[in-house]
Amino acid sequence: MKAAARKEDLPGVKKTDIEIPVKDGDTIPARMYEKQDSYEAGPLAVLIHGGGWCLGGLEGDDVVAQRMVLRLGVTCVNLDYRLAPEHKFPTAVYDCFHGTNWAAQNASRFKADPSRGFILVGASAGGSLATVVALMRRDADMQPPLTGLHLLFPTLVHPDHVPEQYKADCRSWEQNKDAPIMQASVLRMVMDYYVAEEDRQNPLFSPLLWPSGHGRLPPCFLQICGVDLLRDEGLVFERVLRTSYGTPTRLNVYPGMPHGFSGMLPKMETSKQFEKDRMTGYDWLLSRRRAS
Repeated sequence: MKAAARKEDLPGVKKTDIEIPVKDGDTIPARMYEKQDSYEAGPLAVLIHGGGWCLGGLEGDDVVAQRMVLRLGVTCVNLDYRLAPEHKFPTAVYDCFHGTNWAAQNASRFKADPSRGFILVGASAGGSLATVVALMRRDADMQPPLTGLHLLFPTLVHPDHVPEQYKADCRSWEQNKDAPIMQASVLRMVMDYYVAEEDRQNPLFSPLLWPSGHGRLPPCFLQICGVDLLRDEGLVFERVLRTSYGTPTRLNVYPGMPHGFSGMLPKMETSKQFEKDRMTGYDWLLSRRRAS
């Protein structure tokens, strides 16, 4: 393990860069965040970055992970994964699955206690990956169980394969096709880099199509952007969890805001509110664990 030191480090957080073994004998980079000078094991959070399966890395969630450590007393593992087009579907899925499992199995090595809380976080494409990992772990009855899921404007189904019963509610791909930051033509191109046409209905890519359904998932916190291609699939997923399975959910919607706006425009008041809501949502997820 190699200690990480960067100019955006916040006082009181220890960061350590590591390599995690994955399915095919390779490794993926990850970064651990712990509270300095603390001997108490805190809850565990695993973060999966966005970037359309083609972009992104550990720096994207670096400050968020530090804030979680300082605000919530959690220990974070920030996962990277191999990117398209060099690494096609489902490489990213299995990298994140094995990375999450490694974090859970090795939590005691870095002052984490998943029995106090085990949250999985994913944004955009990372939201798809986090949802898939949660469902894979649920189906395998893996221990320790996840206690919370946080999805930020996730992609959950390919637009050409929305189930018939949800089509009337999934209009954002057409309504927001020319939205700022992410347009339909760009996201389709990025999807094509990652997943072949014959795999677009695979639930490992489109978890809204998961064959065994979406029951027995942990409480779920979603943040959805109003002017976003992915708006409606996130809203449908929240409704399905809440009404079909009785899963506790927390939903924040940001009307008029495009995909990933808070990262692009961090000084905007709505972006500041988005980040406040994020930490409040983590408090909610952890409080549900403490109450159970």
